[in-house]
Formats: sequence, C-alpha cells, structure tokens
Amino acid sequence: MTKKRIFVTGASGCIGHYLSEALIKETDHELYLLVRNPEKLKIDTQVRPDVTVLQGDMQRIQHFADLLKTIDVAVLTATAWG
Repeated sequence: MTKKRIFVTGASGCIGHYLSEALIKETDHELYLLVRNPEKLKIDTQVRPDVTVLQGDMQRIQHFADLLKTIDVAVLTATAWG
C-alpha cells in the first residue's frame, strides 16, 4: 500500500479521537491532526515522527492552504456543539 498524507479535522473530539488513534496504531500514513486545543488530544502523538498536531479550526482553515494542497485524504470529523 502506498503511504498517504492524511488530514484529520476534529482529532480531539469523540469520533476524531478514535479515528486518529487507530490511524496512528494501525497504519504508517503521514498524519496531520487538526485540533482547537492540543491539550484535549488524549492520544500519544509522539510515538511516530510522521504525526503532526496542528492547532486551529475550520473557520481559519485558509492558514493551512499550502499543506492542504499536498494532502491525499481529508477526514472531516470536526463539529460545533450548541
């Protein structure tokens, strides 16, 4: 399988957390995890050098425009409650 660059939004949320954890443990893809608050990310991202945590949100996604041009797969689990 070809190594992919995967961008996950909402990586510290309920669904994003489980998805990110599985991607870290079960794949060798290069991962970019978008979170609003890195302190809420309760998974060990230091176990692999190709896991990058990005602080931001979907309202300011344009800050990641250059990176997004290089992404193979985007998984959008971010949501807003309330």
